[in-house]
Amino acid sequence: MKRILCLLSAILICTCLQAQSKRALLIGISEYTKSEKTRDGDWDNIHGANDVRLLTPTLSKQGFTVDTLTNADATADNIRKRLKTLEKKAGTGDMVFIHFSGHGQPVEDADNDEKDGWDEAFIPVDAQKRYVKGKYEGENHILDDELNVIFSKIRKKIGPKGFVYVIVDACHAGTSSRGTDDEEYIRGTNEGFGPEGKYFRRPEPGKRTEQTFKIPKNSKLADICVLEACRADEYNRELRRKGSYFGPLSFYLDKVIQDMTLGKDIGWIDKVKDFYSRDSALQGEQHIVIENSL
Repeated sequence: MKRILCLLSAILICTCLQAQSKRALLIGISEYTKSEKTRDGDWDNIHGANDVRLLTPTLSKQGFTVDTLTNADATADNIRKRLKTLEKKAGTGDMVFIHFSGHGQPVEDADNDEKDGWDEAFIPVDAQKRYVKGKYEGENHILDDELNVIFSKIRKKIGPKGFVYVIVDACHAGTSSRGTDDEEYIRGTNEGFGPEGKYFRRPEPGKRTEQTFKIPKNSKLADICVLEACRADEYNRELRRKGSYFGPLSFYLDKVIQDMTLGKDIGWIDKVKDFYSRDSALQGEQHIVIENSL
């Protein structure tokens, strides 16, 4: 009997440990113009893959199993497959960390679920900038609507004891540009995508967009915290640090979490916001957007 009880205890301990895994999927793109489908120069190269290289060892030290997709491998099909795999592998009580670094683009809202008439899309390496009927109609754009469905499935899979972080160091509120002396890289474009050919108009300076949003809480789902690099009326400027360029959200997130362990307490975000406010390169005009269910 004692041996049986010991065996059962061991099984329960192992099950408990397995139920609290940490899983991360990091997606970052730098080399857009080397893609077969975008080498015409629609998308400028940036430094999204640098963010993945920066965060991978930091998350690994915190016990995350880290999966990565960068540059030519970060196609729409591969991103969708890896997200699906993440959902399948996730278990009760897991912590899930999903990270996107690359270009973003506003997309004409087809189902009228957005107040401003625009969906937001992360741009895989094989997504084209312009809508061409019959040739490219956005099948490789990863829309926020699609991502919300995936996030909801993951939240349901890991349950109320789990937690999901989503980091988006991409933005559509800007135009990709490079300076002449000190190079400047801005992620995203104001050029809208869709059959009507609309142009995304940034809100006027006096009409700032929201910075904090509440995601409905559900007792059957894991809580979620989504961080975005800037508001819709701001540019997402890359930072040059240690001889390389990084997304500002990725860089300061990495700096903060090196001295702590990620958990359900999101108070650490205030430290990232403080770094933002004190960085002259961001000119005090770039602010993190926070969406959470807490």
